[in-house]
Amino acid sequence: MRSVFRNFDVVIIISTFFPYLLPSFGLRMEHICIYLIFGILLFKGELFPVREKSLLPILFLFSSIMVIVGISSFINNVKLNIEILPYVENYVETLVLLILFAGLFNKRNYFTPHRIIKLNTLFHVLLALNTLIILLEIFTPYSDTILSYYVRHDISDRMATSSMGRYMGIFDQPLVSGLAYSLGLLTWIYNWKRKNIKNFWFEGLLLLLIIIGGLASVSKVFFLGGIILSVITFLVLGNLRSNLLFITIGIFPLFLITRLFILNWEGSHYLSELVFGITDEFSLDKITSGRIGNNSGIYTEVLKQDISILVGKGFTQGKLPYFDSEYVQVFYQGGGLALLLYFIIIIINFTKCIYLDRRLFVEKVLFIALLSLGVFSALGGPVLLMNRVRVFFILQLFFMYKLGNAVFHGIERAQTNIR
Repeated sequence: MRSVFRNFDVVIIISTFFPYLLPSFGLRMEHICIYLIFGILLFKGELFPVREKSLLPILFLFSSIMVIVGISSFINNVKLNIEILPYVENYVETLVLLILFAGLFNKRNYFTPHRIIKLNTLFHVLLALNTLIILLEIFTPYSDTILSYYVRHDISDRMATSSMGRYMGIFDQPLVSGLAYSLGLLTWIYNWKRKNIKNFWFEGLLLLLIIIGGLASVSKVFFLGGIILSVITFLVLGNLRSNLLFITIGIFPLFLITRLFILNWEGSHYLSELVFGITDEFSLDKITSGRIGNNSGIYTEVLKQDISILVGKGFTQGKLPYFDSEYVQVFYQGGGLALLLYFIIIIINFTKCIYLDRRLFVEKVLFIALLSLGVFSALGGPVLLMNRVRVFFILQLFFMYKLGNAVFHGIERAQTNIR
């Protein structure tokens, strides 16, 4: 049991890839692990008070967003019933994760470069396993039994997405899958840069499966976010010789496998429409799949709703068919005040990244890419709210906070050990 709590971050990341326990209630294994570990550490007195004052603004701002949405629920007479529980839990789980990580922030064994590299590799392996499930989806009928445990409601919606050639494995939305594989791609590049890779074929296989999984989602987050940011990060961090060598060695097998992959993949038509549609007409409408840039997008629809511009509608979806954007969700539920606090959190994160020590150039480039990915992804879906991937994303944020606050000679020693 002690080893579980010494490696709670490992346990939580693995749990995010487990199926639903009670699909009708949206209960997953990650909920059990997060709340159980939080409760036990809280009982042991290892979480409060938060010892690092620089984390208090983030905790205060996100807590304030929750309070505003709660007050809005009271003002709008939102009924306390089982239907609002998922909306409440979306905020509560994120706050619990922030408190959980903040409470263990100053412990020596957490959020170190050496540990993060291992956690990154774990995440890459889990994504690779998910890609194998995706390949089962594409080429065989045998994935249905596995995926039935990961589909919360009617499987027909999932089948409709698959019929378009968009495959996600355990993830329930193309955007979430695209975000997961984008995070995997960026952190793989960080691992490649920071550690001396001894098993080239293993790491190369992980990279290949991450790329295939991202391609299969046909997600704009992966194509316009993950791939572009990863290429820029790779070119900025690598030297010319290693870049050319890696591209030369990697491009040929990737080309052969991709051709075999596309010959049997219905999503290749959807992908070509996505790519050529954007290049033919480079506009917000095309880039955001109609969310922004036309009169029927979700950003236009939310402004047509009868809501308080200041405090929103509370823990509800109201008359909106879907949120389809984290910015829309925060604004609709908490109004302009909550959205302002949300943007302040984003600004604080970028500020912490920019002011990292100049000797942490590799990490600074990584975090700029990760934060940019988060800002872009939030245009079309949840990043901090309502998806499995937020655990890994928040973990990366706390790695950034740790590097910004750590005594630097300790970081140098840790990086030396990695190499």
